[in-house]
Amino acid sequence: MMPELPEVQQFCELLSPLISVSSALRLKVTSVMQTKSSFLSREELESLSGNYFVDDVKRKGKLLCLVLSKEPRRGSGTTQTDSTQYLFMHMGMTGRISAPEFIPNLESLKRDTTYPPPHTHLILSSGKYEAAFSDPRRFGTVFVSSTTAPFDDLAPDGLDFSATHLSFQGLVDNPKGIKSLLLDQRAVVSGVGNWVADEVLYQSAIHPDQAYLSKDEVYALHSALNNVLATAVNCYKSNKDLPSDWLFHYRWGKGKSKGSDVKDYRGKKITFITSGGRTSALVPSTQKKQNRSAATTSCKQVELQDSSNDKKAPVFETATELKGSRKTSSLVALRRSKRIKVASTAS
Repeated sequence: MMPELPEVQQFCELLSPLISVSSALRLKVTSVMQTKSSFLSREELESLSGNYFVDDVKRKGKLLCLVLSKEPRRGSGTTQTDSTQYLFMHMGMTGRISAPEFIPNLESLKRDTTYPPPHTHLILSSGKYEAAFSDPRRFGTVFVSSTTAPFDDLAPDGLDFSATHLSFQGLVDNPKGIKSLLLDQRAVVSGVGNWVADEVLYQSAIHPDQAYLSKDEVYALHSALNNVLATAVNCYKSNKDLPSDWLFHYRWGKGKSKGSDVKDYRGKKITFITSGGRTSALVPSTQKKQNRSAATTSCKQVELQDSSNDKKAPVFETATELKGSRKTSSLVALRRSKRIKVASTAS
């Protein structure tokens, strides 16, 4: 399982204690990962280590960033200078951030109990605190930039949707399948990967290959996205399991249940298709693909805003239950979830 927004937000919080006004950041490479062009060069390592303080830790989508300054500062409210550097980290397929007291689990990796985990390539420390970047398959990247331009290439962050009232207008007239759009980090939203996309589409009862979404489908998708991301971030932060009725717990069953069907929490059959270039789990009895064209789409413009004239519009301050649309689908009755305030999320 490739780390997605909920996992990367957890990694962001594990890096946050590196922020210090008294101890400079120190970096130690522990493997041959340094030979990769997408990894810190020896010159960059020597230039940064011991010479910069971590001013802030940011995240947008699946991309992490340590804001580094020559002089110790006090958080994101301070003004960056020409000497400010940005240390970016992307987890790739199997990358993760660990700390001595906590090693996050990934579905694709075995549970490690020894710190630093196997395949650790970089140790970051500040004062008495340290964190490790490990990556068995070595598709992750660690690089330095003098600007935050790498963030600019990404679509709005998934957790920012509740604050920005993002318009999903582009989904209504779009001929591409919805899962393909969700996986494209530059198209609609950043931070959504394979398992999150499957979960969101499952909870909103939309087929992964569905194009030209209807107005009700856009509302359902937006509400499910808020619910899934906020709930997952909160669960990981509290070290709790994801809700037992989520597709997440059953979507890994492909090829493991010989002679029997893979079923969801409600006993409905799960099938697997290739959508958006990825293996996708869905429940065909509720996620039915509709044949549509742009001319038959029920709504040409969808502005998801809290409006007194539209009672169906979601309230973005919380992941609320969708009311008034698709009443026939039990999957659209979403559980309420408190909004998670993430101070370190990049705007």
